[in-house]
Amino acid sequence: MIKEVIKILYIDDDSDDRELFQEALSQVTTKYELRLVSNGVEAMKMIQEFLPDIIFLDINMPLKCGKECLAEIRKDEKFTNTPVIMISTSINKSDVEETYQNGANIYAVKQDCFDKHIKLIRLILAMYIHENLLSQTRSGFLISDPSKVNRNLKLGLN
Repeated sequence: MIKEVIKILYIDDDSDDRELFQEALSQVTTKYELRLVSNGVEAMKMIQEFLPDIIFLDINMPLKCGKECLAEIRKDEKFTNTPVIMISTSINKSDVEETYQNGANIYAVKQDCFDKHIKLIRLILAMYIHENLLSQTRSGFLISDPSKVNRNLKLGLN
């Protein structure tokens, strides 16, 4: 069941990436409540307090990496159906495979321009709204260029 206001948690140690995400998200018409976190230890506390509807999780962070956080999230019954979007600047095959095997819903590559970043966020939120994030197949798991994603559903991305 999709809520009127989507609770989004964005976890990334890079302040520029957090700011870019926040700015890009402000360009989307979906109603949301956003929390930003800078490391994995803080993230695990915030997840329990905030109870997000969707989590964007950077892989490389200090104190506790995104993969460790993903493992903890998936061990908690409260978050079995919470979509977790892994984000990274690279497409390391072992990272993609490991996060897929450990229950991430999407592996998204950080975008190099603002417009693509907005498209990525719109795509993921539209997939969430249409309840299409929890049933990802291996072929739809990696998103490296959101403008080239072809989905068989009407997503209303404009």
